[in-house]
Amino acid sequence: MLIIPILLVMPALVVSTYFGIGYYGVPPVTILVP
Repeated sequence: MLIIPILLVMPALVVSTYFGIGYYGVPPVTILVP
């Protein structure tokens, strides 16, 4: 059950880190990991 959330969270962390915080304005990281 933990595998699915990890697969969903990790890509979001990688994408948000790659494009940077200023890309989306509010990075997915702040939503997934407050």
